Amino acid sequence: MFNALTKMKAKGHIEVTGTLGYDISFVRKLPAADGVKLRILTDRPIRFGEAWSDSRSSDYNLSAVELDLKPEKNKSTGTLIPACQFDIDKKTKELGIEDYQNPWKLVDVLDRSKK
Repeated sequence: MFNALTKMKAKGHIEVTGTLGYDISFVRKLPAADGVKLRILTDRPIRFGEAWSDSRSSDYNLSAVELDLKPEKNKSTGTLIPACQFDIDKKTKELGIEDYQNPWKLVDVLDRSKK
């Protein structure tokens, strides 16, 4: 999946305050009862030190985000999995996410695309 994402054209950009952020490779917008839900998947840049040490973390080369955007100010939330990989359960044939780091809970998410 990482190889496919690196070949895709960027659909946008996402960042956590104080970081350079990531280009978004894949995004799906889903309607929700009280707003909109965005599911985002992108390749995670592997830093030099991480690649040089050839640590287990370099196997987790994807990042995933799910945002629940609400029309009210300061009500949007989300979850960020900074390092993950996807696997398919051989018994149930379901797609699963294996995370390397604990997921981050996002609060007060800003939608800067609104005019």
